Order: sequence, then C-alpha cells, then structure tokens
Amino acid sequence: MHRRLICVGLILCVGCGARADGEDADGMSFLEALFSGELFNNDGGLRGTDTGFFNDDWDNDGFSVKDGDCDDEAPLVHPDSVELCNGIDDDCDGTVDEEGAIDGEEWHRDLDRDGYGRPGEAPLFACTQPDGYVTNQRDCNDSSADASPDRAEVCDGIDNDCDGIVDEGSAEDALPYLIDADGDGFGSIYEQHVSCAQPDGFVLPVDADSGDPWDVATWVVDCNDSRPDINPDGTEVCDDLNFDEDCDGLINASDPDVEFCP
Repeated sequence: MHRRLICVGLILCVGCGARADGEDADGMSFLEALFSGELFNNDGGLRGTDTGFFNDDWDNDGFSVKDGDCDDEAPLVHPDSVELCNGIDDDCDGTVDEEGAIDGEEWHRDLDRDGYGRPGEAPLFACTQPDGYVTNQRDCNDSSADASPDRAEVCDGIDNDCDGIVDEGSAEDALPYLIDADGDGFGSIYEQHVSCAQPDGFVLPVDADSGDPWDVATWVVDCNDSRPDINPDGTEVCDDLNFDEDCDGLINASDPDVEFCP
C-alpha cells in the first residue's frame, strides 16, 4: 500500500509541475483532470504509459489485479494458490474456505442421516461440516436408517447393528424355541434355541398369540420327548411302567383324569 501512496504522490507532483499556470493542453487544471479521469489510463497508470495499479504486481506473486489477483498485497493470494481454511479467498475464485481446501477436515456422505457415513467412497474435504456428511464411514447399510453400529438387532431381515450377521439370536424380538424330538408339537426344556425364525425340529413353549414365550412359568412342555403319545395333550392310562401320559405329574390311579384303571 505504501508504494501505491508514493506513486499517487509522484503523480500529484508531476501534475502540479506540469504547467506553471496549472492547466494542461486542453485547458483543464490538474485537479480537474485528476477527478475527471483524464489523467489516468484504463489500468490506473498515467495516460500514455504502460504502467498502472492494475498492471503492476505489487506483491510479486506473478499476478496483477488485471491477471485476477484478488489481493495484490498478499503474495500467497492469487489464482494459482491453493485454498486453505483461513477465512481468506486464497485462490481468488470468489469463494472463501470452499469445499476442497487442502487443510479441510475429512467428511463422509451419510445418505440415510443416521450419523454414520457411507464406506468405500472417497471423502470430501471441507472447512466446515457439509450438509449430509459425517466424520466416520462405519455404516454397513447407508440406504437404511435402521442399520448402524449403535442400533439394536431386530428380526427384520436387516443387519441392524452392523456386526455382519442378520437376525441373530440376540435380536430384541427373537423368541425361545424348545426341541421337539418326537414331533408331537410339545418341546422339551433340555434343549433350547433363541432365534428370529423357528428352527427345524423346534417349537415355541407356548402359543405366541395367547402367552409370553419368555414367561417360563407359562410354558407348556413335554415330559417325555421320546414318545409322541406322552405330552400335555396325552390321555392318562394305567400301565405297568407308570408313565405320566398327560404330563401333569400324576400317574395311573392317582390321576383323576385317568380313563380306566382296574
């Protein structure tokens, strides 16, 4: 700036000494020529010369104002500069701290807006958080907000918690199943499996429509899973082996439900 002031001062001095009577060849005084623009060329220099404020490279960065330098007093600011996160339009593109600044933070696209970014995609570098971007790329399914590392697994055919397993036994709404080895529709407590889907050879301990499968007190279970005729729906009969055919804990004549016992 001081060089510009010196230049203006020189111009004023030159103008003041141009004619003793204070007028130019057109009969205009120096001040009239100064304020009318007649004294300068289009580049801000003295008319009739190649110099000028717009032509000169005041900060020696290789660019003048006419070349696109948006701050000709800052040598690091010019059209060939790189953008930094510093509140300055370093590359003179008309935008301050735009996306792509070399010291910007790394951001990742979050399409489903669940707070976890899309993996396997090139990051965006920006000084401030762009809309729809986050700082991580830990999402396993960026098309569904129901899937992210902090979600609980549920039985919906999606890997909700991003652990690589779909509808595992730890799902919130998974159910307990009991083995039904004899195929009579009643399970045994001696082998259990928690799952989102009913495994082959397993049954629910109660009717899911009328009871709570997790309330063990309500379970209706098989007392002999090797014989299909022995279960809670069985018929108590008298036999020499003293089987409890209806699984009520009473056998033969001691069971009031027995049909006939000699």
